[in-house]
Amino acid sequence: MPKKTAIVYPPLAYPYMPYMAPYLLKGYVEDNSEHTVDCIDLNIDFYNELWKGNLFSNYEKEIVLLGNRKILLSELITLSGKTAFDALRQQKTYDSEGTDLISSYHFLLRSAKQLMHDIDHILVGEIKYLPDNNEQWDNLIKKTQNTIAGEYISQISEKKLVKYDVVCFSCTYIEQLSYCLVISKILKKFKPSIKILIGGGGFTHILDGALKDLSFWNYIDIGIPYEGEFSFLEVLNNLDNKINDLSKLKNIVFKIDNKIIYEKDLKIRPKIVASPNYITLEHKFPTPEPIIPILTSKGCYWGKCAFCTHHEGYGEGYFAFGGKEIKDSLKSLVAQGFSCFYLVDEALPPKMVWRLAEIFQEIKTETNTDKEIRWMAESRAEKNFCGDDYINALKNSGCRLLFNGIESGSQRVVDLMKKGIDLKTAEILLKKCKEVGIRTGWMFFIGFPGETEDEAQETFDYIRNNKSYLDYATVGTFSLEKGSPIMENPEDWDIQPIIDKENKYQIIIPYAKGDIKENGIFLRNNIKEQLSILLKSNSDLLGLFTKLPERSVGLFLPKEDIKFLDKAPTIRWKSNYLKKEIVFDLKTLELKILKKQNESC
Repeated sequence: MPKKTAIVYPPLAYPYMPYMAPYLLKGYVEDNSEHTVDCIDLNIDFYNELWKGNLFSNYEKEIVLLGNRKILLSELITLSGKTAFDALRQQKTYDSEGTDLISSYHFLLRSAKQLMHDIDHILVGEIKYLPDNNEQWDNLIKKTQNTIAGEYISQISEKKLVKYDVVCFSCTYIEQLSYCLVISKILKKFKPSIKILIGGGGFTHILDGALKDLSFWNYIDIGIPYEGEFSFLEVLNNLDNKINDLSKLKNIVFKIDNKIIYEKDLKIRPKIVASPNYITLEHKFPTPEPIIPILTSKGCYWGKCAFCTHHEGYGEGYFAFGGKEIKDSLKSLVAQGFSCFYLVDEALPPKMVWRLAEIFQEIKTETNTDKEIRWMAESRAEKNFCGDDYINALKNSGCRLLFNGIESGSQRVVDLMKKGIDLKTAEILLKKCKEVGIRTGWMFFIGFPGETEDEAQETFDYIRNNKSYLDYATVGTFSLEKGSPIMENPEDWDIQPIIDKENKYQIIIPYAKGDIKENGIFLRNNIKEQLSILLKSNSDLLGLFTKLPERSVGLFLPKEDIKFLDKAPTIRWKSNYLKKEIVFDLKTLELKILKKQNESC
């Protein structure tokens, strides 16, 4: 008899659209078996409560300790968080109220999350997502359970999940791992027979450590690293058998008699093209309609960037889907009423642009839909994209937003990274997108080994030179990560990784430069400070960094941005704590305590 199964997406992850993996697993399992699967998004459930201010009333003492500004922010979120959330769910907000006002609404949502982190710091101290050295997971579980999100999921887990026979966590980020274990511990207490599975990129990223750490498996029965569709169905079929013998299965992790078992053989897995099943999706996101993630390929067709670890989650190479499979999946989604898509390929293959233009036109005709199809994607800034035919194909297929990982404004550093793009070509693509009304975003980071301070400044100069064409830009800092090509051959970049042999979960690796070893300055600490200095000295670009407050916004804005009215709206209230009139300016994002009751806003 098939087991009653749930795939759970836990906090704290990206909250502006559904994550694809649970729905992909649901689609594959239900298309290829008699099993049925429920997708439960605890991440968006939690954020809905947080954004509306419903959780802060339990933490008044902690908020007072944070000072007047945080007190006022908590009151503002409680007063207007739901208003901001509701406004972001209405298309008329994007059509008429202007990008500045939309930015202020997103500011309120972000402020709720920051306030949560500030309160958590008072409640439990430094927030950690992985154990240190020989620390046990149980210590981290206890700490996580006392955070705001931890208390929330502790209260609802039994109610929502204990009815299932099998609960599988789709864990994308390491930030979600401890929440998975909090829920697992609760479920095992109330229903010892329940089977707990975990998979996803977050789990795969810590696999080496988890294989050496029995404490991780106290409440987890089975782990599924890398792509999960085939192995997940194998496990469900096996649990359905009376024998329930996991030892015959490869590519899964489980514990027997205090021994962790894992036989890896990724080559035996078939290449799977599955269609995500979003038919039960509840729209709880701060967008006018849900943005549906979809894949046209797995892995990256370039796959040479020295800093990248994105390949890790797939296990083996690059695999492109066929046009028929993509069309069938998209056609089904459009027929269900969905019209906004995020092509979440690591990098959109140039050849797929042509096919997408054909597919979306065919779908509109075959489904007789009047809705405008809109999509966004990340692509490499390659010459192949710069032809007029390509640009028009992007435009005609409904592309509204294209993100490019440029990484550096210095061609020497770009080449050092093995990025394989030309900065002049990136500028051509940017300008051509602007001409046809496709919004663009560029992503950079500073601090790559070998980059000079002058070259870090070149990144900001490069952004400035293209400011009039760009819609969004972001600059972060380099991290040396386990599994990246640069980590495999650090001598090629003249760095020495500092490996902590006591730390099973060392993901970000500190390093020294050149001949400096034990007493050297670890560069990552300096990089963050350097970025702060560069942001201040290039303050004329700050508006560009916040122009598109959240990438989901780009799918719903009209082609021409609507500007604010001369006089910005304000929110005014009397603070319960300070007993004074407060005004919040939605354009400047400033909180002001009014000295006089009749003071003008």
